[in-house]
Amino acid sequence: MALHWNKKMFREAGLDPEQPPRSIAELDRMAEQITLVEVRRNGEKVRVHYSELTDEEKESHNFEIIHLGFVPTEPGWWNPLWGYWFGGSLWDGKDRITADSPENIRAFEWFQSYPKKYGLENLRRFGASFGNFASPQNPFLSGKVAMELQGVWMYNFIDKYAPQLEWGAAPFPSACTDRFPYVTLAECDVLVIPRGARHVREAFEFIKYVNSQGPMEKLCLGQRKFSPLAHMSEGFIRNHPNPYINIFIEMARSPYARTVPQSPIWMVLADEMIAAADRIFSLIETPEQALRTVQKRVQLKLDRERRRWLKIRAKRIGGWRRL
Repeated sequence: MALHWNKKMFREAGLDPEQPPRSIAELDRMAEQITLVEVRRNGEKVRVHYSELTDEEKESHNFEIIHLGFVPTEPGWWNPLWGYWFGGSLWDGKDRITADSPENIRAFEWFQSYPKKYGLENLRRFGASFGNFASPQNPFLSGKVAMELQGVWMYNFIDKYAPQLEWGAAPFPSACTDRFPYVTLAECDVLVIPRGARHVREAFEFIKYVNSQGPMEKLCLGQRKFSPLAHMSEGFIRNHPNPYINIFIEMARSPYARTVPQSPIWMVLADEMIAAADRIFSLIETPEQALRTVQKRVQLKLDRERRRWLKIRAKRIGGWRRL
């Protein structure tokens, strides 16, 4: 995943279109400078950038958003994981959920700062104008939102629905640049042979074929992604249509690539975090309150799952070894 930004919107706000933010704090400042609002002054409606509003106008939230520099809920697919950019995690890898860690609380204080800053109702009205993701009315493709976190696949939608868009991709910066400059999320597609398959040998031959360099590169060029293999041909990079493909490759190979928690209760944790993020963004609860609820509820489920696993562990591992 990378920061995608609209170079035209940067330029119109007086920013260098070739210089994306290098920290979360810089991203926030740039977003304020890009965000355009309509406010009434002396009986007339005028359009100004958010950074040009008076303190009183900012406090009142009495303005209409025309376009936004950034909002962490667009597209909102990775809301549970914003803590990564603040040095947090959701699980210690063993027996403890860490949803309410200081790092996660700080991340969701930042997350909540957006409805506090721009006004929850203003953001809701603005969001109601968004079209479908896979359409020219997508908020990033249509110039309603200048920056967002997106994956390598976003090039496909830009190419199809907004080929004229001036855009760039760069690592999404962290809030702790003295410790790590950025964070990226790494995901993958997986081929498996299910138990009971009638053609196991043939299935494995197919997996072997797909994971060889030539077929893998052909598949990834078709998908416009990058190859997960350690070695790629010069032609693959040279002929790749995404002009920023090297950025994604470098991030995936970096020590700053993170994954979702590799836990059997990840989906439970994700659902609880999504619900908590919604309460936080809606200003219903403080980050500390919402994350404490997640911590309590999911820790109970993790403890239950661990007790069940410890009872069957020896038998299950023995069975796997006999396969």
